[in-house]
Amino acid sequence: MCHAAFGFNPCMLSNLPLFIGLRYTRSKRSEGFVSFISGFSLCAMALGVTALIVVLSVMNGFDR
Repeated sequence: MCHAAFGFNPCMLSNLPLFIGLRYTRSKRSEGFVSFISGFSLCAMALGVTALIVVLSVMNGFDR
């Protein structure tokens, strides 16, 4: 259980990267294009990381 003392919330600090990420991936209705671009870039980064992991796994398999 997290208890706030003097304006300090340890639960918020433990989830700080999550809060920052959600803050910039969600947008208001007037900024729909920004939301599309951030969603597209998030998918592109996930695809790139997946491709990198697959290629490294295959190259490691050829090494043995």
